[in-house]
Amino acid sequence: MGLVDQHVGSRIRQRRERLALTVEELACLVATHPEAIAEYERGDEHASAQELTFIADALGVPVLYFYDDTAEPAAALRSSNAVSVCHRRA
Repeated sequence: MGLVDQHVGSRIRQRRERLALTVEELACLVATHPEAIAEYERGDEHASAQELTFIADALGVPVLYFYDDTAEPAAALRSSNAVSVCHRRA
């Protein structure tokens, strides 16, 4: 894919890692497959506007965060409750 997809994917990975989430945990929160998240992070696939909205919600950031390096989230807290819900579903 293009440079924008690579940049967006890099921002997804940065935020996910900052929250100490695994690819599997984020995929659960977004209700998608881990491979889809990995493909977005590598820039191999283009995430739709809907997917980016779901990912942004799960990571606690505005969608703009993925496009703008200066858009930092207000709070950098991990939602352990949301992750534990995913573990119970598995």
